Amino acid sequence: NSFCTLLAFEPTYTVPSFIRCSGMVVNALSEVLRKKVLRSSYWLGRCADATFLDVVALAADLDFVEGMRGEAEMAQPTPFVCLIQRLCQLDPPPELIHELIDQKQLKYVRLLGILFVRLTVEDPVAVHAAIDVGLADFRMVRVREPLGAAVEAQPLDVAVEKLVEEETFFGVPLPSLLSRANTAVATGQLTVWPREYSDDQQQ
Repeated sequence: NSFCTLLAFEPTYTVPSFIRCSGMVVNALSEVLRKKVLRSSYWLGRCADATFLDVVALAADLDFVEGMRGEAEMAQPTPFVCLIQRLCQLDPPPELIHELIDQKQLKYVRLLGILFVRLTVEDPVAVHAAIDVGLADFRMVRVREPLGAAVEAQPLDVAVEKLVEEETFFGVPLPSLLSRANTAVATGQLTVWPREYSDDQQQ
């Protein structure tokens, strides 16, 4: 099957062309986190040689999203973190990441694509445009918070809000991001999204 057939791709949203963090995509995760990922059983068994389509298929099969499992230095990466690391290694062209974000059937695939943009793209307009896709998606996803014992259901838009309101996403450190309001003023390319974010975690 073609990639578009696999994803049941329906182009709906327009995401600006990416401006990559030159030379930094493969190292988007911290060195400590990457080392843990590369030693994990899921990585060695499922991700180390995965192609882009393999990553998509594995993300489509996820039952829930979880970042790091365990406390502090003992925390171990989960499949979702391993998949984002493999996606960073592959560094797909922007049009493939656009398709991950655009597709409407596989919610965990969409979330993976949005996180990839948040971790690797410098242009705040492109980042906020990708995040907007998630903020307009109210489907329920299953998540387990760091140190959480139970898997809980929450709307996808609530999970995506963490990408602008917090310094980590399920235990994965996030780079700094110009706030949406400041991006709109600086570039004139964004309207003000009708949500009130705290700018405490943003520049």
